[in-house]
Amino acid sequence: MGRTIVSLFEDLPFFVPDLIYLDGPDPGQVNGSLNGFKFDAVHGLPMAADPLSIEPHLWPGTLLITDGRTANARFLMSNFRRHWEVLHDPWGDHYIMRLAEPPLGEVNELHTAARLVASRSLLGKAPPRESSYRKEDS
Repeated sequence: MGRTIVSLFEDLPFFVPDLIYLDGPDPGQVNGSLNGFKFDAVHGLPMAADPLSIEPHLWPGTLLITDGRTANARFLMSNFRRHWEVLHDPWGDHYIMRLAEPPLGEVNELHTAARLVASRSLLGKAPPRESSYRKEDS
């Protein structure tokens, strides 16, 4: 990010999310100024950079959804360091980003599989096929 002017929460909760829903901040919610630059104008475009600060700690398969915030979505995409798949819904004005990396190991694979089973169950669909994770023979 270098010297890019961004907005950050002062205190992030202490957990690693597997779903991030970005719908803010509103320009009026960003306090202060930097070098005379403020976001409190009606047409301000605050850039929420918190996802960048926690990106190294996110698990593969993490989803980030923006509600509107096209400029912020583009900013994140150009500054993420890991591989994200991106789907843009221009009619709904959403970006859906998925951290598209192989699982980190068995625990990550099991966590992802459990989320998939739960979500398919909520939708009344059959459970997914068995996990493809294979332990290396030693």
